[in-house]
Amino acid sequence: RDAELPARRYLRLVLNNATDESEVSVVQSLLRQASAAAVVFGDPRHRDTARGEFARAAEAALRTVEPASDYQLAWARAFVGAAREPDAVAVVRALLDGTSSIEGLAVDTDLRWHMVVALASAGLADDALIDAEAQRDPTDEGLRHATTARAARPTEAAKAAAWAAIVDDHSLPLATMEATMAGFQQPDQEALLAPYAARFFDALAAMWQQRVPEVALSFAEAMYPVCVPSDDVVAMTDRHLGSADVAPPIHRLLLEGKDQVERVLRTRARDAADS
Repeated sequence: RDAELPARRYLRLVLNNATDESEVSVVQSLLRQASAAAVVFGDPRHRDTARGEFARAAEAALRTVEPASDYQLAWARAFVGAAREPDAVAVVRALLDGTSSIEGLAVDTDLRWHMVVALASAGLADDALIDAEAQRDPTDEGLRHATTARAARPTEAAKAAAWAAIVDDHSLPLATMEATMAGFQQPDQEALLAPYAARFFDALAAMWQQRVPEVALSFAEAMYPVCVPSDDVVAMTDRHLGSADVAPPIHRLLLEGKDQVERVLRTRARDAADS
């Protein structure tokens, strides 16, 4: 994250050593960081290769670590999140529809939704799949997961519908809004999300003036265009920070978002230099 080590080198370091770690919380943290190295912090030109490497290593680990352990679940979630290549996607689909299993791995409701959202983000989950899972889990939490999955799909229509719900529907419960925002922001959908960077800054003032602070702050934090890391986003942030009417809590969140974007730009440059 600090550009001290190229992202792809960090990824391989984790994959070569994480199975030797004895603390599951450390493994979970390492896998989150490795996923970010592959998808967010690395040179986007090598994203598919890095993510594929991560997925293959994660699948191998989940099949060899102690069955039914928290370690296996950690590797399973990492694998599902990185599954994009056809063979990996086929494994996820087979686990989801029950035509295949892995010793010890319980495909419970939480893991099922993790699979559905991951497939949706990859453009591999249609309405029928999402609706079927929502019928299987007709709880409030299940409906929110379905909302996240729909917003995660890599289409202009999905992003437009999610944006309209977030910004224009003042009756939307905060929990549903947050589920929508979680799906909207996907780090490998930069081209789709790029037009919303300027719209985010245009919407901020009205959010603060027309919504309760909790909603406005959630929007400012979750919808800052960190998934569109660019000098333009940094410049837009600086211009907004320079205006006199930015509320202090919003100001702080914008600074944090800008710091994230600048960090991504640095790490990507470092990774590209290592090519």
